[in-house]
Amino acid sequence: MWAKRRDMAWLVFLLAGLASLGIAVVSVDGAARTMVALSTLVPWAMALISGWILSVRYGDRPSPPVWLPVVILMIGLTSLVEEWIRREFFSSGRAFEMMLLCGLRNAMLAAAAGSIWRSIERVTAMLSLFLMMFAVMAGD
Repeated sequence: MWAKRRDMAWLVFLLAGLASLGIAVVSVDGAARTMVALSTLVPWAMALISGWILSVRYGDRPSPPVWLPVVILMIGLTSLVEEWIRREFFSSGRAFEMMLLCGLRNAMLAAAAGSIWRSIERVTAMLSLFLMMFAVMAGD
């Protein structure tokens, strides 16, 4: 059963990666290709490594650890801290919508790391579909 769950987790992770790519393209519109690549690959790599650690360490449990939703929420809120740093120290910033979308992207990738559990997998799929729809609408 767990092998089948891990296969589904990879599919959901791929869906989250595609949504993350869509948000990266919309959020760094007009920036250099290197910036687009970095803003996409760094969160993906962090989510992959975190997902691997979670599956190795906690993969035999039938339900996710109690602290996982709190960590997902905290990672989603890092976008607010990043925006404060941008505005305070670099005198630049993003639109409010982009700030929220980047926060949702971060939360989605954090949830994708824990998508070996069905409850977290549903949250990941829901967030990725929402972000894909928004990326398509914002891309026009």
